[in-house]
Amino acid sequence: MATPASRRGLAGPLKRWAANPLVYNLFVLSIFGGGVLLMVLPAELLTFKAPEKAELNLETTFSDLSSQGWLSLAFIAMGFILMVFDVVGADLVMNMVLALMVIFKIITIKSALVGYGNSGLMTVVTLFMVAQGITSTGGADFIITKLLGTPKDTMLAQVRMCLVTALFSSFVNDTPVFCIMLPIVLTWAAKARLSIRQLLIPLSYCCLLGGLNTTIGTSTNLVVTGAFDSRVLDPESEYYQEGLKPIELFGIAPYGIPNTFWGIIYIVLAAPFLLTGGAGMKVYKRMGRALSRKAQGGLVEESGADFFFGVLVTEGSPVVGHSIQAAGLRNLDGQYVTSVRRGSELVHAVGPEFMLATGDVLYLSGLPDGTDKLTELGLVPFSDALEEINETELPGLSGTFGVSTISVPKVGHLKTVDSQGDVSFSPPELVEATIRKDSDIVGQTIRGSAFRSRFHAAVVAIKRNGMPLKWTGTQIGDEVLKAGDTLLLDVAPQFWTSPAVNEAFTDLHKGGQVRSHNEFLMGMRVTKAMAGKTVQKSGMRQLPNAFLVAIDRAGATLHAVSPDEELEVDDILWFAGNAASVRFIRNTPGLVPLAEKHASKLLHTAVVERRLVQAIVAPESPLVGTTIRESRFREQFNAAVVAVARKGERIRAKPGDIELRSGDILLLDTGSAFAEQHKASGLPAGAFLFWPAPAARLQDSKHFQLIIEMPDTNPPRYLHTAIAIASIATAFTLYATSIIDILPAATIVVAIMLLTGCMSPDQARRSIRWDVYLMIAGSFGVSAALEQSGGAAAIANLIVDIGKNAGGGNFTIAAVYVATTLISQIIANNSAAALMFPIAATISKNDNVDIYLLSYAIMLGASSVFMSSFGYQTNLMALAAGGHSSRDFLKFGTPMQVVLAVVSIVSLIAHDSWGFVWLVTGAASLVVMGLPQVVDILYRWKARKHVPLKEVN
Repeated sequence: MATPASRRGLAGPLKRWAANPLVYNLFVLSIFGGGVLLMVLPAELLTFKAPEKAELNLETTFSDLSSQGWLSLAFIAMGFILMVFDVVGADLVMNMVLALMVIFKIITIKSALVGYGNSGLMTVVTLFMVAQGITSTGGADFIITKLLGTPKDTMLAQVRMCLVTALFSSFVNDTPVFCIMLPIVLTWAAKARLSIRQLLIPLSYCCLLGGLNTTIGTSTNLVVTGAFDSRVLDPESEYYQEGLKPIELFGIAPYGIPNTFWGIIYIVLAAPFLLTGGAGMKVYKRMGRALSRKAQGGLVEESGADFFFGVLVTEGSPVVGHSIQAAGLRNLDGQYVTSVRRGSELVHAVGPEFMLATGDVLYLSGLPDGTDKLTELGLVPFSDALEEINETELPGLSGTFGVSTISVPKVGHLKTVDSQGDVSFSPPELVEATIRKDSDIVGQTIRGSAFRSRFHAAVVAIKRNGMPLKWTGTQIGDEVLKAGDTLLLDVAPQFWTSPAVNEAFTDLHKGGQVRSHNEFLMGMRVTKAMAGKTVQKSGMRQLPNAFLVAIDRAGATLHAVSPDEELEVDDILWFAGNAASVRFIRNTPGLVPLAEKHASKLLHTAVVERRLVQAIVAPESPLVGTTIRESRFREQFNAAVVAVARKGERIRAKPGDIELRSGDILLLDTGSAFAEQHKASGLPAGAFLFWPAPAARLQDSKHFQLIIEMPDTNPPRYLHTAIAIASIATAFTLYATSIIDILPAATIVVAIMLLTGCMSPDQARRSIRWDVYLMIAGSFGVSAALEQSGGAAAIANLIVDIGKNAGGGNFTIAAVYVATTLISQIIANNSAAALMFPIAATISKNDNVDIYLLSYAIMLGASSVFMSSFGYQTNLMALAAGGHSSRDFLKFGTPMQVVLAVVSIVSLIAHDSWGFVWLVTGAASLVVMGLPQVVDILYRWKARKHVPLKEVN
């Protein structure tokens, strides 16, 4: 999906034209008229008929290409342009092009529709259901935890994902591998807080690369080996060559494995710069800091902390004269006191007995949450902010200093003094903002950029390269700003209306883990499976959009939860998060929701039918004023209350003890019938646009105002996860050993999942991505039309002739590779391989070029589909799932296409010295792929040392 910036070039003129009624009406009428002409003209003017099945002429060139051939090329070029500029969806573009090819008699309707029933496409549809089965059991979370971990670094994540995917794809067809890996990677990205756009295109590419390592890794390789056996080894064939043997399982490995590793090397090095969400040079700067012997360059690797910020102890603060322990600063939600500045001295070893004084600056590490409590204690964000004091506020200012106003440090967001003379401060409004690359504040200090006067905001903290920054001077105002820095700002109301804000910042949102109207506080009980692990190692600090607020243990509450805190059986962990984060909290192995005891007793509700539903308590609901236990909620509604959200208030209590109020958002564990029953009860029109027509029964509109069903929120069932994984592993093993084809094997797996309760029939139906189905189905017809019209053969012969004219031999091998690659971008790569093999076999027999090398060139070229989003089905699925545009594939895939073309051609030409090629490839891979892992180990080692913060000069 195109970003606003990417559409800017076309959006302006289109809006101006559309604003003119005459132009707009003419445009609409021209489209209507053009559509009518397309329906009439072919019947009247085109007297020929599309061939039912065209005979391929492998000698077709551009000089004798038919009008249908030129039209097919033109329509494909038009479709490519539409997708590059993201005018309409790729599924619609593909089928529009196919419709034009039918209208202009390039291909028959029967041939065009063959793709919709293609066995490979049916396999993709079936595998969507297989993947849903793993997701529904909670298995995706389990798999990623065990197999891939939760890396904080995108580069390390890419290395791990690419290696696992390529290995898997070497022995199982690449499309099934992508279908299975897709939901796992989506969950993994959310859990590890990684950009999904940095992962999905690489996932598709690695599925293709892995298929190059064996002859069974992709169906294209099987097409080539089948053609080799039937044409080259058959004595009755015109392409027969005596004394040759069939291509072995690992025959392509000497050339495919270097391709795979160099492809991963390219992905790791280029993704930060060419894929959306990449950090650019920041990735390498972070590595440099990790590998240097010096301290961490001012960065605090504080066990997942989001910011390093300071709060000032103001005059009259109730914490003055008290220790940190007595002031309650050891019990902050998600924050830790790391050091204290008193005057010019910075104290690192701050124990609970440290006594506080007016003017102290406490440095906290963590999420800037709970500002209400900090404000109550007289602690305000400490920044470089200055305020103007005039003669009225400071009598004698002119006589003493010779000026009418003076700037002094600002010591609070909004300060008020009551009739008793007591000073109080209102809570600050904290906002996170990222500095734009083209902002004029880049390279300036915070104070030098006149932050407060320009933006009506003060900088409280900085994150650089995703890590909290400890400023180098005595004041944060002395810090030099860099593009991409994330700032935590204490903003005034004028901030939101200042034009300078949009020019300088992007990605503005509330700072830290802000308590919002729909934030839930969810209690989870620790079981034996989790006991003995620390908070850090158990992954409690890597849950997306959630954080651990407190632990209830043996009647006591631990607020400041250290990452090294060891969990015990029956600990109650309280997590704060939004509705989207609940799935990840509940699917964590070793944790059980407090409401599970009641949810497991729901009547006539199988575990597979349970899901999470949000329901808002209506203003006049009979539930208002009663506790959940008193209302006998489970018996009345056949639903268990998991958590309650109340206008940002955190309710840390067992669900049964919560007294309900109007407007409370209830998070319910219930069956599929709950939403259906309450949808039919006369709720406001438009409230349920996301559901089909209800099968009505109950009349409970007086209880709930709005109901939202959350997808993929079944309770985790690890026995069913084991069943799903075992059935998938068995099916793929039988397929890899040629005992059963993948389509019937996948169908049997779906049947097993349905019969054993891994997923429900409704979940299986809803898992199918129809946009992907339409894209792939249309692409089959388009590629068949280009093949039958002679366009594909013309491209192939042009490139092969160039290779022959250049000198033959190695040039011919390179030409065959290039021709196969280019054709594979626009037609199905199986068709490209089938088209190119007879051409290659003819060249081999006539010009004495090694047929094995030509066959491997076709295999490598046919699977090198990187710059076209519609060239291969895994690319189409990545396009849809990641919100990408065709430009993303063109931008990232084209250089990769060139790199792997060089690697492939060199490997084929230097076939007698493939050991040397492997040596160079291995050395490069060890450095590039091993470096992210080394950096991760170094950061973890430094974090375990707990080195105290030091001044960085």
